[in-house]
Amino acid sequence: MTSKQCLWKEHIAAWENSGLSQAEYCRKHCLSYKGFGYNKRKISVAAEPQKVIPVPHIVSRLEEPKQNCKPRKLCVSGIFSLEIEPDFCQRTLKRLLEVIAF
Repeated sequence: MTSKQCLWKEHIAAWENSGLSQAEYCRKHCLSYKGFGYNKRKISVAAEPQKVIPVPHIVSRLEEPKQNCKPRKLCVSGIFSLEIEPDFCQRTLKRLLEVIAF
């Protein structure tokens, strides 16, 4: 910790024990109110212990299409039909159905 940081830390500790508002303490000690607030935040953040937050490891597996599955046939209003393979893309099918919706 630098000497400047130590000085601000001492001022902050003295202010906490003084019972004065930050503005009153700064006026009494000829300190910049903005500088006091800045250093108070900076020191309080540095004093907080670092926390380790576990992040779950998510394993995703792509399922292989079943070899013996037959394509599905979707008939739309008797006008046309779609043949949907087992390994179809759900997003593409959804978009296609949105486009052809009557």
